[in-house]
Amino acid sequence: MKSMTGFGRAQGNVSRDGADVDITVEIRTVNSRYLDFKAHLPRDLLFMELDLKQIVQEKVHRGRVDLFLDVQQKVGEELMLNRSLVDRLISLSEELKQAGVHGDLLVSDLIRFPGVMSGATVDWGSEPVGEMIREVTQEALGRLLDMRDVEGAALQEEIKGRISTLEALHQQLVALSGTVREHYRTKLMERLREISTAALDENRTTQEIIFLSEKADISEELARFQSHLSVLSQTLESANGEESIGKRLDFLCQELNREVTTIISKSVLVEGSNLALEAKVEIEKIREQVQNVE
Repeated sequence: MKSMTGFGRAQGNVSRDGADVDITVEIRTVNSRYLDFKAHLPRDLLFMELDLKQIVQEKVHRGRVDLFLDVQQKVGEELMLNRSLVDRLISLSEELKQAGVHGDLLVSDLIRFPGVMSGATVDWGSEPVGEMIREVTQEALGRLLDMRDVEGAALQEEIKGRISTLEALHQQLVALSGTVREHYRTKLMERLREISTAALDENRTTQEIIFLSEKADISEELARFQSHLSVLSQTLESANGEESIGKRLDFLCQELNREVTTIISKSVLVEGSNLALEAKVEIEKIREQVQNVE
């Protein structure tokens, strides 16, 4: 089972046509109902977005994915001077002096001006650069998946513990449901004795008890509750890490919640209501965790 939350980072380097480029890829994921991919790329590398998206989609099926690509070109030993830009800057400096602006244009000022000095030009569309970016992305993705596996295993264990709690509450509700008919008999007989001293019609009393007991019967809800709980447990146990089970788990939580809500509405015993409310709290906690399962 995989969590939808994770982070992976990797770095690489490529030399091409005298240019030395450092490449860094970071991938961050958070929970989302569907796969939502967003690439943050330098302008010169926007054409690689589709390639990088396909790499991620092969391994990530749900969640918000943000991929950050950073490339830094190192300045080599051979630097080139942009003479036309330098001439233009000197010309502008002379015009400013004629306009009454005081000050001299220094060599250090020229060197720091963007575009005056440059190293080898990188061909961002070349295959070596693209291949290295894809390799670094694969490495970052692998580290992301490792983190998602670790967090997914922790989620799995926590959900298993809450399932055990729900199973215990279910057994208590089953045992308590068997006392409903006797509860109605006691209450009805007490009430009838309060309002009448005449002899009681045993058949009529029995019919009323049966009628009221059937209205409060939760055996079907308890059976469906147990069935959904079993499927939930089996789904967790059969998770192989490659399969996306988050949506299925969320659906099962909804069904469990539906049955518990009905049990609460039918319950005539305080003990039963309290047990069902405890179950509802546990289901909500499971559902909160499930929202982060791929």
